[in-house]
Amino acid sequence: MDFSFGIITSATGAEGSLEWRDKMLCIFDSIRRQKILNYEIIVVGGPYPTDGRNHHKLHQCPDVVHVPFDEEQVVRMLKNDDNIFKKPYELKDKSGITHKKNVKFDNSALNVHGIVAGWITKKKNLITQHAKYENIVYMHDYHIFQPDWYKGFLQFGSDWDVCMNKIEDFWGHRFRDWVSWDHPSLGKRKLVDYDNNSEDFIKHCYISGSYWVAKKKFMEENPLDEQYLWGQGEDLEWSFRIRDTFNYKMNKLSTVKHMRPKLTGDEKWHWPPYYARGFPPTRHFLGGPGYNPDRPEDLIGGPAMG
Repeated sequence: MDFSFGIITSATGAEGSLEWRDKMLCIFDSIRRQKILNYEIIVVGGPYPTDGRNHHKLHQCPDVVHVPFDEEQVVRMLKNDDNIFKKPYELKDKSGITHKKNVKFDNSALNVHGIVAGWITKKKNLITQHAKYENIVYMHDYHIFQPDWYKGFLQFGSDWDVCMNKIEDFWGHRFRDWVSWDHPSLGKRKLVDYDNNSEDFIKHCYISGSYWVAKKKFMEENPLDEQYLWGQGEDLEWSFRIRDTFNYKMNKLSTVKHMRPKLTGDEKWHWPPYYARGFPPTRHFLGGPGYNPDRPEDLIGGPAMG
């Protein structure tokens, strides 16, 4: 079973640092330790192979393909359609709720999540374009592969168009893997039992854009919509477009894990909730409706946890 591992990253100055280098080397190492006979690592964005003293440890390794993605490439790709990201778009889920594409980016937002960093749909389509193997992993640059990952896929098999495996957050708890978006009984944005492979659930599912595995042919036929930037709901649009017809399966034998804390502010993504783990949420999660810091149940995640 051969794999192309596609990692998207960005090319801001800070990411040429030792911290960025060490992060990428950890990801590479977790892939190489899988002992896959035929594989490749595709890095879209990030410093050029010739930049910095560590280039021989990163992009110039024989198993790594670097796809440049900086301002020069972006300008060339956009050509005369530089307003592509401001095109309005509305999605309606199966519960009847309408989701409007966020097209109002002020200057500060563009500075933080600019087109070079934020055009993740284009980056992921470039992974598809450059991949030479049938099975492609699409991932953001904060996932690390656990030792069971490849062995689990060998056991699980390859009868799928798109596959999800277990995702753990930094603390080892489930994070956005097998998710219902608008199911009438399973709930909205809820983690679902791994053994639930029902057609009814699949037709109401959501695939987080931070990590998934798919067949190259399927992604060529169902690319991401490049009019979406980060934060504009690109994964929601793609999920809605494919979920009624694709062969989607859950591989609970393989696991990836976040290599840094990722706090979203939405506790429904975290399982079990903080109060069930026996310790209070971080300050990042406090201050919800009805929150009272003097009330003990709020400090262990009571009503404020939703």
